[in-house]
Amino acid sequence: MQKKISIYIIVLFITLQASALFAQPGTNNSSEKTFSSKEAQNKQEQPYSLTQAEKEYLAQKKTIKFCIDPSWLPFEALSNDRHIGMSADYLKLISQKWGIDFQLVPTRTWTETLEKARSRECDILALAMSTPKREKYLKVTKPYIVIPLVIATTKDKPFIADLPDVIHHQIGLTKGYAYIEFLRKEYPEMKIVEFETVHDGLAALEKGIIYGFIDNLDTISYEISNYFSSSIKISGRVNRNWDLGIAVRNDDPVLFGILDKAVRSIDTNAVKKIHSKWVPVTYQHQYNYSLLWKILAAVCVVVLLLVYRYQKIKKFNQKLQRLYLKLAENENSFRSLTDHAHEGVVVVQDKRLVYVNPSMCKMTGYDQDTLLNMETFLPLIAPEARETILANHLKRLAGKASPDRYESEFLKKDGTTYPIELTGVLITWNNKPATLNIISDISERKNAEEAIRFMAHHDSLTELPNRYLLMERLGQSLAQAKRSKHQLGLLFMDLNSFKKVNDTYGHDIGDMLLKMVADRLKPLLRETDTLARMGGDEFVMLLPEIQGKSGVETLIARIDSAFQSPFTLGELTISSSPSVGFSIYPENGDTAEELLRTADQRMYDMKHSKK
Repeated sequence: MQKKISIYIIVLFITLQASALFAQPGTNNSSEKTFSSKEAQNKQEQPYSLTQAEKEYLAQKKTIKFCIDPSWLPFEALSNDRHIGMSADYLKLISQKWGIDFQLVPTRTWTETLEKARSRECDILALAMSTPKREKYLKVTKPYIVIPLVIATTKDKPFIADLPDVIHHQIGLTKGYAYIEFLRKEYPEMKIVEFETVHDGLAALEKGIIYGFIDNLDTISYEISNYFSSSIKISGRVNRNWDLGIAVRNDDPVLFGILDKAVRSIDTNAVKKIHSKWVPVTYQHQYNYSLLWKILAAVCVVVLLLVYRYQKIKKFNQKLQRLYLKLAENENSFRSLTDHAHEGVVVVQDKRLVYVNPSMCKMTGYDQDTLLNMETFLPLIAPEARETILANHLKRLAGKASPDRYESEFLKKDGTTYPIELTGVLITWNNKPATLNIISDISERKNAEEAIRFMAHHDSLTELPNRYLLMERLGQSLAQAKRSKHQLGLLFMDLNSFKKVNDTYGHDIGDMLLKMVADRLKPLLRETDTLARMGGDEFVMLLPEIQGKSGVETLIARIDSAFQSPFTLGELTISSSPSVGFSIYPENGDTAEELLRTADQRMYDMKHSKK
């Protein structure tokens, strides 16, 4: 009878596990406001058109130079020297309708974008928010995107009801973004840590460097979905929206008037189409009712949810009771459930296996008799994990706190290790305490996670380290160079006339050439060096330790020599030469930004000296 009751517990435990799994909700929230229906009606009643003076201005101006945030999806980004995202679609729409020719001025960071706007190298910023500081050199049109700000934390942090609750913690924000100015004014005591990109900030959040990170809902949702789904969540909303329009240089009122008309004339159907393209899941926004109606609606929703939850729990309990009674009628049905479970199911008593299901046998490579005759369960566990798993098992038997679910490493009969997730609970087996354990092989999940981590830090075309990984290694190498007082070298290289290759033979040939260039450069470097692709035809080589300028010059000579031979791409033979600039720590700077800027400038000078 005791054995039957123990088996009942096994089945009930598996049922609860499955129910908990299926009951986990998935969410994908996105929110964005655009023009109201009243504004859309006004646009239909009062169509916008250019004055004769404005038409003459565009004819004389010919092209409008614009800059963007190069890493801010889904709103805008620079991908292979091409403007993508929502702002790209809006500018294309304006260009087609109003006959305006826009010309992109590429930048590497948002900080550089603001610098180019301040120096008048850009006529407009495709997507920006007005701030007191920016009003000194920019004027922003009517917003065409309005998005809420949210705060993200790691999953172990509680819900944040109000921003003042966490302002004494370190909070991350993106360097140069408009809302930093407002938050510092509203919360002067806030401990703000600035990052170059949203991805950098969320990576620091994942590592525990900061408590939370603030940005807009769509961008944080995009980053979490692609890179941080297992570790980061959205924990609250900041009581402020981001009003984004086209920022125009403030010394050109005619251009501002043209673009403000263009923004106001955008059709609401086009807005919905662009938004649904980049943010698939949207919600229909209701009219702004009074506070009383909002409170009443919220109370009704809470009450309905409580009633629904109560009914659901009641039905679940009734279903569980019926299941228990049904299982009690026939022990064979219990064994059938465990025998056909996909996960391994084991009962451990006195460190021995007293029950194993077929999936556990298949997972380990042992037959059932061999497993049940083992003196202890430890041979199934990887040597480095045995101490931890045994300690958790003994704590659970003693009724002490121990993790209900955790990951570890197991050992197969053939000696290979594999990752598992173990869920354990204390039960009674034949009148003695034992542990019931559900073992899941998570090899496929781990492989997928590793692939995602690789994609986040490497260029998809050449599989070289990308900008994020380069900057991380450059920071580490600089710290080491400062401690050891040795020199560090940085080379910035791009291909001469690469655009001509793309225009002549197409981007597929251009991509093949970039991969062959990477293959030629790799053998020229040491194992401790880093070769990274920054984007387009730009490559950076990090030399963590060099002996004077000669070490850099020797490598540049080897690069020039390697490019003497043409590249063979199928039936095509293409000759390509590089332009290389360099910088040395500490002679040319002691920060990553200074070294990159110097090497880039020297590369630029070298390229133009060859023309």
